[in-house]
Amino acid sequence: MALEKEIWQNDIVDHLWKENDFMSTVTAEDEYVLQGKVVHIPQAGPPSNVEKNRTTVPATPAQRPDSEVLYSLNEFTTDPRLIRDAEKVELSYNKRDSIIGDDKQKIAEEVAEDLIDVWARGLTTDHIITESDIARASLQKMQTMFNTHNVPLQDRYALVPAQIIPLLFPDTEVTALLSMMRSNDERLNSMFDNLYGFKIKMRSSVLTFDAGGALKPPGSAGAEDDTEGVLCYQKRSLAKAVGEVKMFDNPNQATYYGDIVSFLLRAGGRRRREDDKGVGILKV
Repeated sequence: MALEKEIWQNDIVDHLWKENDFMSTVTAEDEYVLQGKVVHIPQAGPPSNVEKNRTTVPATPAQRPDSEVLYSLNEFTTDPRLIRDAEKVELSYNKRDSIIGDDKQKIAEEVAEDLIDVWARGLTTDHIITESDIARASLQKMQTMFNTHNVPLQDRYALVPAQIIPLLFPDTEVTALLSMMRSNDERLNSMFDNLYGFKIKMRSSVLTFDAGGALKPPGSAGAEDDTEGVLCYQKRSLAKAVGEVKMFDNPNQATYYGDIVSFLLRAGGRRRREDDKGVGILKV
């Protein structure tokens, strides 16, 4: 039965969602999306050869072998929601706004989970560092790897699951960290912005590996012998693209006695370099 105004509170309790602001820390390729479905990026070929004190003329002209990067966007859709006309009248909160807000958040979260999986899946073992309960030492090793690969020092990020945060900071720092969080201390930003050159972005979950070390798909059920992973990257080493975004709104449907709403979003991503430099995983 519908919850009538007389027995309902003024507001509905909103759902809680994972933090997805890390999406702004990778390279956006939205401008290369064709027809909302495919990313098409022209790639310039190598520059011309330069010869010192050329002795043979005429020189042989050569065309530049340009190429392209192509990848398709995945389509994410929400199940249609029915909002009965009676609910608009009898409920004390705006159920339509609540449903639209929830579904927009849900589809954004699903896209974020999928992108993290795309960026991490298939990385070779030389891009994965494994340590047992020593995340800070692992991060230092990742810094060394990035430095060795000539990865730019700017815009390096570490996407860290919440339960690993205590492993990154000694107990004394964690105590200070909690104090800063409670007091909105500006020093909190400096602690998170430069740990071995990485800016720390915290999320409730990032990467999960099973007992055999295989990366589990997004949404998989957890197990006691799972291990967590940190995704480290430099901004220009990862890319995302968002294509068509639609809200379908069919109001006043006679056979349903209400409104029907749903969402469609197309999105995808990739590691931008064939050698995967600038991307790494810490398994803790």
